[in-house]
Amino acid sequence: VDRVEVGSDSNPLISMLSFLTSGALRKLRALFRSHPPSVLLFVNFNPLIDRIVIRIARKVNPQVRVVGLFHEPHTEGKLVYGWKRAIMLILYEFLTQGMARRSDAAILPSEQAGNTFERFYPGFKGDSRVIPLAYADVGCDEEIKRSLVSFLGHIGNAHQKGLDLFLEMVEANAARSGNLVFQLVTGDPPDRILDGLSEAARSSLLVVHRDRLPDEVNWRAIRESLGVVLLKGRVVTRGCVTASLIPS
Repeated sequence: VDRVEVGSDSNPLISMLSFLTSGALRKLRALFRSHPPSVLLFVNFNPLIDRIVIRIARKVNPQVRVVGLFHEPHTEGKLVYGWKRAIMLILYEFLTQGMARRSDAAILPSEQAGNTFERFYPGFKGDSRVIPLAYADVGCDEEIKRSLVSFLGHIGNAHQKGLDLFLEMVEANAARSGNLVFQLVTGDPPDRILDGLSEAARSSLLVVHRDRLPDEVNWRAIRESLGVVLLKGRVVTRGCVTASLIPS
């Protein structure tokens, strides 16, 4: 395995600058010249860098096959995330469409993603397949009773992963004197979120917060959960979420 480090910053422009100034571009060119690639597989897009990688690969092998994993081909209702993020999503989708034009095949990680891809990329000429996103169950060796309904991840935007729906579930359970216990595991400060909950809802919510969460904390949280929810509004509806997890 040959590794070409391009930086780990989530900002694509900063990653691009690192790619151009760190020697990674020179190393990649030398690597492709010595080992002309037959397949390129892109799992997490950086459309700025990926364009360069494809161009270099096709110079040494015009027949190289480009395969992209399109996690979220299109986001509807972008303004719910705020206008700044909405603009970023529009730009990212524009670049992603460019990646689709450069790809010979597309992998979609769910039926939802597959249907979205068909709707918003009607001119795609390559092959497309739905292949469920792989989940590595590294497990937790502790013998723990499964008793919680958990939400893991970023909470900076209430709508991004469906935190707003999760909190509605917590409140609904408390209002009905339900017996579910919920868990929130996040590296983001939770104070603002907790202040908006009723006292009854707050008493049924276990919060695990650290600035840096080691994998072991997340594995344990999953192990002690009846279910871990990801409630993106464009994937699920309020009705089915509430009906499926809140006892009547």
